[in-house]
Amino acid sequence: MARPLANRVPVAVAAYEALALRRRAGTTDPHPPSSFGRPDPAADRGGAPISSNLLLEAERVRHVNLELHMHLKTPAHYAEYGSLLENDYSNPMRDGLVDKNRRLGRALGTLEGEGDALRKEAAATVVPPPHDDGEGRRTITPMLTSTSTSTSTMIMEISEINKR
Repeated sequence: MARPLANRVPVAVAAYEALALRRRAGTTDPHPPSSFGRPDPAADRGGAPISSNLLLEAERVRHVNLELHMHLKTPAHYAEYGSLLENDYSNPMRDGLVDKNRRLGRALGTLEGEGDALRKEAAATVVPPPHDDGEGRRTITPMLTSTSTSTSTMIMEISEINKR
């Protein structure tokens, strides 16, 4: 039997496959719809204690899957549910993440270009050693070989910081 939703709703798919096998064999469901035989998670650990929160969460997930199974009784319903999940959640989420990844890639490329330009401007800038301004403070006087305003502004800001 093909498993079209095997990775999307594994517990519901397993329940559906068990139901389909019983129907093909001509037997009726021996269990009421609200109870499926589930292994005890603590049994796998050799009786290790398990917190009540984990047990409650496992029971909640089991009830959600049982409710899903009660609503999706035929293969067509399962297929429709899978396509709804894909169209309403998976595809928009994937498209959003791909778009975000592209925008981040473009932003990273722009930042790398600006960083290269700033490195070139900094290499063209000559900064003399700090000197005393007559009031006991050491300052840096900007001396540029380039006429770039942004670099001179940056050096003036450094000079202002040194004055404080």
